[in-house]
Amino acid sequence: MESDNRGRATSWGWALAAVALLGTANVGQFIISSPALMAGSPGRAAGSYLGEALFGALAGLGIATARGAANHLLPALMRGLSVLIALGSVLLVVVHAAAHVGGLRPTSVAVLALAALAVAWQTASVRDRLAAPRSGEAAEARPGVPIDSSD
Repeated sequence: MESDNRGRATSWGWALAAVALLGTANVGQFIISSPALMAGSPGRAAGSYLGEALFGALAGLGIATARGAANHLLPALMRGLSVLIALGSVLLVVVHAAAHVGGLRPTSVAVLALAALAVAWQTASVRDRLAAPRSGEAAEARPGVPIDSSD
């Protein structure tokens, strides 16, 4: 059962990395294709750069999970970061809709952010099950369960 959860954590970690990298690519493409907007509007540029960094950090957490990182904070970090990205992306859609601008780009980022939220939550849940103590075992006995798919 535990090795099955390790395999799931690895698979979900790669899925999270893939979705977050798509978000990174989408935001990065916007930054590259809009140099005048980036230069002329520092607030918009800062939001785009922040979105790029957050998606990149979430991809890094997915890769760390897939590679078997044993940090017990990973599930909480994945959940928190994915919620932050999803909230920011949905608010971006709301702002663009209110101004009657934007269109497909902010919507696609929000869709990727919500997909990342769902995948991050599932990845974190699998990690939580791995870190949970077995019956009869003290909770302190397994603070950081390494996840390697070698067994």
